[in-house]
Amino acid sequence: MDRDLSSRPGLQVPHRDLLRDLFEDAARPTIIKDDQSRFLFINSKACEMFGLRLEEILGRTDDDFLPADEAARVREADAQVLATGKACLIEEEITAPDGSIRTFQTHKRRSFIPTSEGKKPIVVVVIYDLTELRHAEQVLRASEEHYRSLIELHPQIPWVADAEGNVIEVGRAGRMLQDATSTRRWGRDGTEPCIRTTCLTS
Repeated sequence: MDRDLSSRPGLQVPHRDLLRDLFEDAARPTIIKDDQSRFLFINSKACEMFGLRLEEILGRTDDDFLPADEAARVREADAQVLATGKACLIEEEITAPDGSIRTFQTHKRRSFIPTSEGKKPIVVVVIYDLTELRHAEQVLRASEEHYRSLIELHPQIPWVADAEGNVIEVGRAGRMLQDATSTRRWGRDGTEPCIRTTCLTS
């Protein structure tokens, strides 16, 4: 896999002007490939996303940029879209040219461009970068799991109260104690049972 393409001359790609007119102003990063999975066009948003110039990409394939297993997976999806004509939506992890792992949702569909030999099939790939969203979800899950472990596994009786001082959550040890004294409920301070009837949720 050769990622240093700076010294390699750009390849001649047919229909470049037509594809630019059709896809340059697309709202999302967009890639156009031929039936050999060669890059025929990639709009400015996609160039910016990958940190590459258009001339470094045209006429090449995913094998020039991705690890072998990722490139094979991408080619397989391209071939399926071309063979069946059915669009697909895929979420996948891709190694970016800078070596970072990005999470992309890619929408692929078949289309055609006119040529002197008749219509030629192409794959239109629209990319949604979900990397930051998936990272935020992981951080949130880790935070929730950490919080839950503190509440559930603490050897004493941790508790959580709302702004009015009503206990809204209590740890496992507290629930066990409450069950043992089921005729009484936890009050404002969360430690002393009283006759207050605020109900706790486990």
